[in-house]
Amino acid sequence: MLSEDASVEDEARRLKIVFLSHTAASSVFRVGSHHLSREMARMGADVCHVSTPVSLLHAILRRDQDTRARLRTAFSRRRPDADGVTHVVPLVLFPLPRMGESARRIALWLASGWLKNSLRKRWSHPDIVFVDQPLLEPMASVLHPSRLIYRPTDAHYDSASRSAELHLIARSDAVIAMSPRVLEEVLSGVKSVPRTTHFENGVDFERFSASVNVPPNEDMVYLGALDKRLDWELIAQIAARFPRSRVRILGPENASVPLSLPDNVDLLGAVPYEQVPAALAGVSIGLLPFSNDPGNQGRSPMKYYEYLAAGLYVVARASPTLRARDAPGVWLYEDSNEALESVSIALDSARSGRNVGGRAVASEHSWKMIARNVLRFTL
Repeated sequence: MLSEDASVEDEARRLKIVFLSHTAASSVFRVGSHHLSREMARMGADVCHVSTPVSLLHAILRRDQDTRARLRTAFSRRRPDADGVTHVVPLVLFPLPRMGESARRIALWLASGWLKNSLRKRWSHPDIVFVDQPLLEPMASVLHPSRLIYRPTDAHYDSASRSAELHLIARSDAVIAMSPRVLEEVLSGVKSVPRTTHFENGVDFERFSASVNVPPNEDMVYLGALDKRLDWELIAQIAARFPRSRVRILGPENASVPLSLPDNVDLLGAVPYEQVPAALAGVSIGLLPFSNDPGNQGRSPMKYYEYLAAGLYVVARASPTLRARDAPGVWLYEDSNEALESVSIALDSARSGRNVGGRAVASEHSWKMIARNVLRFTL
């Protein structure tokens, strides 16, 4: 542990840190590892962010924007970005989830050797490796870190990820989960438990607070993934009950999007992270209309504090993680009737101005503060 006199920033300047993450920086989504790596680099640490490998099979069969962006990163020169983070996307022959455990370990061992050589062994023995993608556990072994930290962001129910996760926990010096519920599920059945804690997702407050300068209207927004964790039926009900409001849906469209929705629902597609504050400008209510999918129970939705930082009122499905939070201008619901009533109350509140109290709470959950706390716990 750090002594009381030592500052985290002073210690960070001497550290080499690697993140093994599930999401590349080229994605339209910004996840916790992106924010933590940025803030630790700003403290002076030498930081490398490695995401799930892109496969040559994907390169041949898929031509979507995300795959092309990851391939460009895989073949590009290793240069730090504006914040000082070096981003790496390894190459493998086949997608990791389709490989058996032995094949996956061999593929990642080869990718790790390529990684070390391409970076001139700069991160071959890092001080800390943070892993939030358990399938990359073999890569952590090859890097030989002084400290190995597992940072689960979700509970894993598929056999490949769960098996890799158990291997990772057995080798880790600590587990830092995104919520108490995720920590509980990840450690279920584990006999030898390392040090543990949890730090929930935060917000880039300065970026999102710029949205409050635009006068609000009666529109609502959902920003995030459009998958089985989203309650499309409720979105349709909200739009039908409040026809004067536009309901903006921002996220990569896929097969889960219903064919028929009320006319006041706008499917606007994916929005780059840099443009999200502008997309929230003028909106009154941020929606978190999650389904009853088990994966939602432990989620620490990043949009919660981003909505609040932008001055929005929030209507969200109740979960153990969200019940533990306390912020003005937030309504949690258990069923559709409560959801519709909550939206009505939120609209009434929005007519009197922005959610100033919610913004104040969001300002206390900056990624800079969370990064400091993560390093303080780790060291």
